[in-house]
Amino acid sequence: MVHRLYPELITGVWVGFDEERSLGENETGARAASPIWVAFMSRILKDKPKKDFPVPEGIGFTKIDPKTGQVSLGKEGILECFKDGTEPPK
Repeated sequence: MVHRLYPELITGVWVGFDEERSLGENETGARAASPIWVAFMSRILKDKPKKDFPVPEGIGFTKIDPKTGQVSLGKEGILECFKDGTEPPK
């Protein structure tokens, strides 16, 4: 139960067996658990306002080419965050 004065919520999902054995071909615990977590969190947070995550001081964003891991020189790329000074060289 979540107390109305303290609405912090911690959620974890684990999928697997008590003994070490395969979940099936190409199946992983994270892949199996992700849909459960997304469904639960979507339902719990459906009426909550969306908030931007504050970017910590000293963190910057750089567009990266997902194929090379280097700074993207074109329009394509994904935005990744780095501790200032640790991003790939341009």
